[in-house]
Amino acid sequence: MKPLAGIRNTGALVAASLATACLWTASAQAAFVPTATNSQLLPSDSYLSEPGSTASSPLYTTSQPGSDYLLAVPGQYNFQNSFSSQPLTQAIGSSPVGNYAFQDSFVFQVGAGANGDSLVATLNLGKSFGMSDLQARLYQITSGTTTPVVGPVANGQGPVVNVLSLWKGTPGLDTGTVEIDFSGLTTAGTYVLDVAGTATGNLGGQYFGGLDLEPVPLPATTWLLLSGIAGLILAARRGGARV
Repeated sequence: MKPLAGIRNTGALVAASLATACLWTASAQAAFVPTATNSQLLPSDSYLSEPGSTASSPLYTTSQPGSDYLLAVPGQYNFQNSFSSQPLTQAIGSSPVGNYAFQDSFVFQVGAGANGDSLVATLNLGKSFGMSDLQARLYQITSGTTTPVVGPVANGQGPVVNVLSLWKGTPGLDTGTVEIDFSGLTTAGTYVLDVAGTATGNLGGQYFGGLDLEPVPLPATTWLLLSGIAGLILAARRGGARV
């Protein structure tokens, strides 16, 4: 699988992400929007906790800064967001990684069968700028549905068809990366990549990430079949040339 160049080159990405922080342009959601490789993705849906919110009694506002995406395969995509400081006691959900005060959901379909991976990281600058309990997950929802799930997900529960990855991350103040590997994405599926956490720096916090999609390799038997068909075509053409 190709490396996610945009996220693995940490210094360049940090500089770029700081330069573009908070530069969202609101746009109305539409049907799945064809999106070329190397595009910057905005969250299809963003959920932000309100004062008094807890994991058991979530209170949150919802916005739709981005679109639902039809992603090209192969393709590499970047995404990011930044937040004002949030109290650790203020949450809209909880997982084994920890509570989270925001959830950004990227809803997408793929133009061809795909395997891939996604990396998410955060920048921590002491007490000034940091993110706690950064985490990510990936799941498939019912075709015709584009609404993500806030809260737990399980196969066959609500709109969830298949959980490709439950929440992954490192509890506490994060300086590393969160990586999700997945396979078996199909053109018939609708998928949701969620990123969540709590901005705990005095000036808030920020995450940035990348999504890499690669074509599903053809099985060896398929290659043999295609080779056989090609051989028959070549033999037929040679036979026709001798007539």
